[in-house]
Amino acid sequence: PKRSNAYALKSCFFYIVDHFTDIEFNRVNFVEFMGELEAKGHSPNYLNGLVRMVKHIEKSLFLKGLLSVLRLQDFSYYNPRKRQYKEVLSAKEIEQLANVKINYKKMPEFINLRQKGLILLLGQTGCRIGEALSLLSSDIYNFPRYSVTFHDTKNKDDRSVPIGENLYKLLKEIARDNEFVFQSYKGGQLTPEQINLDLKKRSSANKINKRVYSHLFRHSFCTTMAQAGVSVLDLGRIVGHKSVEVTMRYYNPDLEHLGNVILEHP
Repeated sequence: PKRSNAYALKSCFFYIVDHFTDIEFNRVNFVEFMGELEAKGHSPNYLNGLVRMVKHIEKSLFLKGLLSVLRLQDFSYYNPRKRQYKEVLSAKEIEQLANVKINYKKMPEFINLRQKGLILLLGQTGCRIGEALSLLSSDIYNFPRYSVTFHDTKNKDDRSVPIGENLYKLLKEIARDNEFVFQSYKGGQLTPEQINLDLKKRSSANKINKRVYSHLFRHSFCTTMAQAGVSVLDLGRIVGHKSVEVTMRYYNPDLEHLGNVILEHP
């Protein structure tokens, strides 16, 4: 799997293994397990990740002769809910999230600088969190213009995106040679879950009454650029969409913007 997916797969695997440590691994117990998670409000996408993983586990146990019958291969997947984005982060809010100083227990200066660079990269390029966390120091360029290149993307294509000079200098200050730009203070690669937890702290510190998470920066970038009149084709190229329909899904104009559009009618 892609580096950005590895953590999610491991998480699903260990969550299932932990649950069935003292419970028999069978269909009845699995149905009850999934019902409890559904009742807690977990998303269909998360539930489907567990279903896919448990089918792999069952097939592996069957091939090793540890199970005599396959009972979960026909387990139905959950219908994914269509995403509905309502909130958008303003440029001021993104700046606040990037610049707030959190009193971390270890290496606060380093972590605050790293988080600032990550937030500004998300906010100014609309990249996916997995793409940002997989960025290497060798992926930052100043010729022929300031830019970053994302590899191993969702579409399996490399994508170069322009950035400003200030962001370029900040990323260079954070980066270490031939390593991930965004690392833990111990030198390990960060996970999306760690970033989302930190964003909660930062939004709370700034009293931003929105559910702030990594993908909201991508949606905010797309919405802001679309409302500014940027071509959908150009916008799709920047954020790495292969179809106009996918780009338009992130475009959620507010009533004030639509009111200005109406005024264009003769």
